[in-house]
Amino acid sequence: MFYVYINEDRTCTVYMIKEYIPESLKDGIVEYPTIPEGEGILKAHEDGTLYIETIEPETEPDPNTETPIKPEPTETLEERITRLESIIEQNNLITVDAVLGVYEELVALREEIAASKGTTDNA
Repeated sequence: MFYVYINEDRTCTVYMIKEYIPESLKDGIVEYPTIPEGEGILKAHEDGTLYIETIEPETEPDPNTETPIKPEPTETLEERITRLESIIEQNNLITVDAVLGVYEELVALREEIAASKGTTDNA
């Protein structure tokens, strides 16, 4: 036995176990010995007969009709050399900056040590 509640939009909510029907819906339940089988949405006609409304599946776009991804333009050898030299120069500047930071910290530590010994000799 199937316990069917017909919603305002004529779609149906189906319960298979009577005890699971919410109290608020019990007055609107119609008992059916069978319901239609198939894929789609279970709906009811005005006379109470049930039917399956099929849903048209969304068609996947054909992957061959999509616009192809344009490859990035290839670099000339001169452009590639210029780009790589720029990267090397940037990396060298970063390295120099890091070395200077370490050197400044080393000088500051030497000055601290000298101050704690009471001398001004940084060597």
